[in-house]
Amino acid sequence: MTGPVTIAIPFTDRVDLTAPLVASLLDQRDDWHRLMLIDHGSTDSDTCDWVTRMHLVDGVEMVALDRIPTASLYSGWNLAISHAADDDGIAVILNNDITIPDRFIADLINPIRDHPVWWATHIDQQVDHTDSAPTGRITQTRGLARDGGLTGWAFAVAAGHWDQPGMRPIDEQLRFYSGDRDLVRLIRRAGGWQGRVDGLGVTHRSGATRRARPDLLAQQTADMALCRHIWR
Repeated sequence: MTGPVTIAIPFTDRVDLTAPLVASLLDQRDDWHRLMLIDHGSTDSDTCDWVTRMHLVDGVEMVALDRIPTASLYSGWNLAISHAADDDGIAVILNNDITIPDRFIADLINPIRDHPVWWATHIDQQVDHTDSAPTGRITQTRGLARDGGLTGWAFAVAAGHWDQPGMRPIDEQLRFYSGDRDLVRLIRRAGGWQGRVDGLGVTHRSGATRRARPDLLAQQTADMALCRHIWR
């Protein structure tokens, strides 16, 4: 998988979280082709001013969608994967509430570039507790975060596999939660492998967006039930 890299970052307001992550990615500009900033209905004035400035940055594509849960979080994920698939490339999906080290994008995607067996790579679930340098060690995982598997807040997918039998877009009936569960089941059904890249030194401000949105807490419960129904 040698095509270009598309990165997608969904966000609503909270420029204090999103702007530092984007600045880090701009410092790693050689490792990606397109950066999609997916604005789900921001209304905060500081965020809106920043969005206006980002329109002028080379390589950055602004996408405006409705606020979640009116729109699905996974419509942005699917859009990024579709763009990457057009070029037989790699899509990287990032939460806006993480901080990343130097060479993060390269270290996350290199296993996919080097070994076609990997359909998705993701970060170590212990990232909140480590500042270690990248080790390059990758471990096959079968499923979800609770099993050491894929997490929805920082992962890469080989988008060229999306036309394989058993694959489809992430179900956008899911509005905010469980899209990673849908994705890993799709990859497993189609026979792909997922790999955890250990020691990438990422920090995640877990729930920084969700805690400010009681409606999203209710949506999370509904989405978990819906995902169980989809895969019953």
